[in-house]
Amino acid sequence: MQQQHNLNKTKQLFGMSILSLSVLSACSGGSDSGSVPEIELVTSPPEIVLKQNSGSPLQSSGANSVSLFVKNGIYLNNQQQFFTFLENDAVSTPASSSSRGFSQTNTQETGVDEADRVEYNGEYVFAADVPIWYPEEEYAPKVRILQRLGDDSLNQVADLDVASSYNVGGLYLADDKLAVITQSAPSYPIEIFRTSVFFPGFGGNNEATVDVDIYGLADPAEPSNEAEISIEGSLINSRRIGNTLFLITQYMPIVEGLVVGAQTDEELVSNYNTLLQLDDEALIPTITVNDNEFSLFSFDDCVIPADTNSDEGNAQLLTVIKIDLDKPEDFDATCLSAVADNIYMSPENLYLTSGYFESTNIHKVNLSSLSYKASGVVDGILGGRGAPNLRLSEHDDHLRVLTTDYSDFSDPEHQLYILNESSDSLEVVGQLPNDAQPEPIGKEGEDVFAVRYFGDQAYVVTFEQIDPLYVLDLSDHTAPEVAGSLEIPGFSSYLHPIGENLVLGIGQEVNQGNLPRNGEDVLILPTTSGMKASLFDVSDPSSPIVRAEQVWENSYTPVEFDYRALSVLQEGDTYKFAMPVETWIHDDRFFSRSEYSLVGLQVDVNAMTMEQAVRLTVEQDENELYIYGGEDRSIIHGDNIYYLRGNSFWHGTWSIDSKVTGPY
Repeated sequence: MQQQHNLNKTKQLFGMSILSLSVLSACSGGSDSGSVPEIELVTSPPEIVLKQNSGSPLQSSGANSVSLFVKNGIYLNNQQQFFTFLENDAVSTPASSSSRGFSQTNTQETGVDEADRVEYNGEYVFAADVPIWYPEEEYAPKVRILQRLGDDSLNQVADLDVASSYNVGGLYLADDKLAVITQSAPSYPIEIFRTSVFFPGFGGNNEATVDVDIYGLADPAEPSNEAEISIEGSLINSRRIGNTLFLITQYMPIVEGLVVGAQTDEELVSNYNTLLQLDDEALIPTITVNDNEFSLFSFDDCVIPADTNSDEGNAQLLTVIKIDLDKPEDFDATCLSAVADNIYMSPENLYLTSGYFESTNIHKVNLSSLSYKASGVVDGILGGRGAPNLRLSEHDDHLRVLTTDYSDFSDPEHQLYILNESSDSLEVVGQLPNDAQPEPIGKEGEDVFAVRYFGDQAYVVTFEQIDPLYVLDLSDHTAPEVAGSLEIPGFSSYLHPIGENLVLGIGQEVNQGNLPRNGEDVLILPTTSGMKASLFDVSDPSSPIVRAEQVWENSYTPVEFDYRALSVLQEGDTYKFAMPVETWIHDDRFFSRSEYSLVGLQVDVNAMTMEQAVRLTVEQDENELYIYGGEDRSIIHGDNIYYLRGNSFWHGTWSIDSKVTGPY
């Protein structure tokens, strides 16, 4: 695998006969033979079959085989004018901010950072503006830098302009480096677009890019632009470990000069022969670092399905890119012929998943070597409510996955799988339900609303009429079991482990009057009545109990859908949590307006208590346009709290009678 690619590398052509499997086999040895085979053009339209993504193993088949596979996929795509459907860290524990004295982005795994719109280093705040579209005004995305002053107020010291016409995709702060990720085209994380002839350029071009600007912060008030990176393709997701940035992108080559929607024999033959004579580099996405353009990888770096035949193909390329923030020109990249609509990353491995209807495909990539390791498939998909990546967790070299089978929408079935790498396959070594534990996860008709892993345990919330919290014992990889359960009204959409014995659940209360009584059927579906926080005691996994709960009527929090909206600060045995809240206020005319606030909860681990410690309310002018609260964030620094509402900061203190100052 190359660490620095040169566009002037030797270009090679390859020959093939679409009807001869032996030619493909002969080419599988790679592209270093030193000779350029003659190109055997076709005289009749070849019959190409789409090789759809699956959970079967992938393999490195050499540049010629990969090139043929991709060209076959392009040829197939250009016959279609419609979207193609597919048939198909150590201990998982929340990061703690106790050593720094201030909160950071709430992440799934300790040591694996996730992009967000706000970063903070204790003195400077870096905040990406979200688009607010006002009539007759253009939105100009930017990143604001604000300094925390001696009186705890904020003062803006710099602006970073964003070249993209779309909003900032996320920020990463690593020591004295700030990485700003943007996209030149919107990303639609659903497979229908990824397998379309119009993807990724939306309109038949290859203009979609993922852009990363790296700034030096020796003086945050005057950041220096150290690197401008542009990658062809669209962003699926990203992560950061230390000073290394990982980008997962998707790319589908669009070749000029082909007849789109070709139907006649003449058009089909012309298209295929054009592809046969095309240099491989024309099919490979580029990366530009400070005006120096490189091929992102070579086809020798790619893996395709191991059982591929010469008459099969797929133009979809999934790329994992590894960038050193200190030396961005020393990038590394690998590619897979696969589709991903979700990622999960532990400190050691990346898992790429895609689910469609009844199964989920999983591909494993090692982060240290950036090499493909194994693939597998499990029944069900990562559907339901909440973040799908929270349904996966790696522990003791095993991957745990909770999926749902929606074949019967009225009665979904949930399964937990434990997989282990064996050769190039991810093999199921344990699952639940099983012979010893045949009872389903969740009652009839219930869907999964939240999943969280913590060491050898998993917590699962299912809901239809009432909230069962399940505690799963995963200590025996081959025989997982339900250790205990608890039923309470309402449901949790997000679960946050606290220490070893407590779990915070954030979700919704339901109207008690709609719940069934004495075994009667429900006549009216339960309706939510307000945001709810519950403190669960799981010290006895066989008998979890509720230690405390609070409800805020007619309210919801973005944390229910995006866990990055929750701020967490641990101070010894005390945990501080802050979450933005949107409340609907109704007047006599049945008109509702939104009230925005930041709620702070304090949890005492030893006493197992939870109380509301602060609520900062921001009044919104009645004539102001509605601004979605889903991107609101906060920062806790000691006894100070900063609330980012829309694109403005407000300040308060960690006290029930806190005054609100701002905006900044």
